[in-house]
Amino acid sequence: MFDWFRAWFGRGGERGAIRWRKRARFAGVHALGFGHANAMKPTRHCYRCGWEWAIPGQPGRNDLCQQCSADLRCCLNCVSYDPKAAEQCRDRRADLVHDKQLANFCEYFDMARRVFVPRSEANPREEAARNSLKKLLGD
Repeated sequence: MFDWFRAWFGRGGERGAIRWRKRARFAGVHALGFGHANAMKPTRHCYRCGWEWAIPGQPGRNDLCQQCSADLRCCLNCVSYDPKAAEQCRDRRADLVHDKQLANFCEYFDMARRVFVPRSEANPREEAARNSLKKLLGD
């Protein structure tokens, strides 16, 4: 039953205990083997609204999110998307895509499994800048 568990965390001993602690933190698992109460399972979902893609396989180029109509086969849903990498893609073989939120023909697309974190509308730096400008102008 727990063959995958032993394969991932090791069989035991001191080295196995160190491996257990490191990988358990990554997987969000308690020492007893149960997940944290607030730990969420990574899913394949829409980058904009969080709607889960439950169909096996990758979305096609024309597939849209059923809630917000965003393109699902886009750079923002890809495993290789990294805003800090050159051209915002970790895959060096992929062609440059200018509009990351639009569907494209990238042959290296693989939909990412992530925990959905909704984007906040309010930007604290923007609010602080507006407040300091109002103080400066006396509004």
